[in-house]
Amino acid sequence: MKLSIFTLCDYAQSNNGKITLVGAFNRIFSNNFPFTYQQGFALVARILFTEPVSDSLTVSITDSNGNNIVEPIHAPLTLKPSEIGRDCFFDCNLTFNQVLFTQPGIYQVRLKFADLEDCMNLYVEEAR
Repeated sequence: MKLSIFTLCDYAQSNNGKITLVGAFNRIFSNNFPFTYQQGFALVARILFTEPVSDSLTVSITDSNGNNIVEPIHAPLTLKPSEIGRDCFFDCNLTFNQVLFTQPGIYQVRLKFADLEDCMNLYVEEAR
């Protein structure tokens, strides 16, 4: 099991095996802190798997001190391949709205499912 896509973007849609991503990013700029990111953003992940697996999918966003800035998402998930040994995928598309960033810094976006875990940095910076 592995991730083939793990990104943040302005908008995403998954339909019939295709993912449309608009405005992929890893930086957010603001003139003032704290600030609420008004436009919202999507987290997109494509999980590739060949064997059945059932566990909790967990997504969290934390600040540089490890504090959650949004309530972590925990969802039970069961993945069953159409044929054992054949590559299959599951697309996860989560939208976050009205996220409060209290200060500039490096925020961590984490995804965990069974033995799969990944993390990406989200850089929140003062606009110049």
